[in-house]
Amino acid sequence: FEPVPNYFRSLEKLATMNTEFKLFPNQYALGEKKGFTDICISNNNSGWNTVVPGGMKTRYIRQRLEVPIDRLDNYIQEHNLSKIKLIKIDVEGFEFPVLKGLSNYFDTRESLPIIICEIVPAVYPLMGSMLSQLISYMKRYGYVTRNIINNKKIDISAIEDTELVVFFPENR
Repeated sequence: FEPVPNYFRSLEKLATMNTEFKLFPNQYALGEKKGFTDICISNNNSGWNTVVPGGMKTRYIRQRLEVPIDRLDNYIQEHNLSKIKLIKIDVEGFEFPVLKGLSNYFDTRESLPIIICEIVPAVYPLMGSMLSQLISYMKRYGYVTRNIINNKKIDISAIEDTELVVFFPENR
């Protein structure tokens, strides 16, 4: 899923060049609600584009675009995907809304996927939320958080900087 047109075209090209793999690029953002949202595109870092309101300082914004946004569980249902083993989320601080956009999927599955997720605690106040809400949400579905390098359980409430973590489903 890539809402930025230039990067989406790169994904389409990658899919065309690698037909032996099942790659299905989708040109929209993921979140908690279907609709439209603004994305800020960085002028100096192709990996730092965000839909978090106020998540990027004005001096770093090259362009602001309105892009479609939908829930990931809508996509999963529409495409009848049933054997998801792994989800990777790297959305520059918008991970909590993306994960909330999986609630219908989480509620209806016995077996849940492993989720590799970048956590950006600094932007949670900009979205009117707290890291503790993400922790409670993931615990509700039986997920524990582990370090991606050594697989040890970690307390994400102690994360201060951007960090990549793994959510493992343990209660199902």
